[in-house]
Amino acid sequence: MPLSTTHSLNTWECSRHQRAALALCVGAMLLLPQWHPSSPLTLASSSAAPLASLTLAFVQQSRPLAPAKPAPAKEVITPAPVPAKPEPVAEPLPAPQPALAQPARAEPAPEDTIQDSAPDAQAAPAAPVQQPLHNGPNELPLMDTPLFAEPPQPPRYPMLARRRGQTGTVWLAVTLDANGSPDDLSLLASSGVSALDQAALEAVSQWRFLPYRVDGQALASRVHIPVEFSLN
Repeated sequence: MPLSTTHSLNTWECSRHQRAALALCVGAMLLLPQWHPSSPLTLASSSAAPLASLTLAFVQQSRPLAPAKPAPAKEVITPAPVPAKPEPVAEPLPAPQPALAQPARAEPAPEDTIQDSAPDAQAAPAAPVQQPLHNGPNELPLMDTPLFAEPPQPPRYPMLARRRGQTGTVWLAVTLDANGSPDDLSLLASSGVSALDQAALEAVSQWRFLPYRVDGQALASRVHIPVEFSLN
């Protein structure tokens, strides 16, 4: 074989081995992420041609791991204590008060065709009555304040007088026997309404008084009683 032909063949053979080595190097670089070689890779040409051996060592460097961020501590919410409801304290009951005597109310006279809700008349409590300076020798003693054997019943307010709004005060002179029963009644001062005067006379005639006593002895006496008729 001519010398020029032999040189051309050697040159082509050398180029072919170099291309193969280059392709192997590129393939190794592509497989680098998946392959962890434990020993250096030695690539050598199997041909007898004088080709320098190629040694590649691949070492995958581990990436430093970022320190894990500590998980944020969960805020512990403590519920506010619910204030206990105070138990109701039983209030002491007020001491019973003695019943006070209330003025009696006059009841209306029965009438079929008239209905009225006006307040009843009140029998005024006996007030101290001015006495004469001296009682005559034949006059009975005059009591300042009458004493009742039982609560007096109030007079009935005449319905017609109530409808008309008639009011007034009737003054009566009452003579009491030794037992305290009314013996005689007379009109001292009129209310100005005859119906009211008559109602007062009828009511007081049914009242029962305590007798007037001197040194423990019951005596006949006199008393002046006002009877008030009011719509207030």
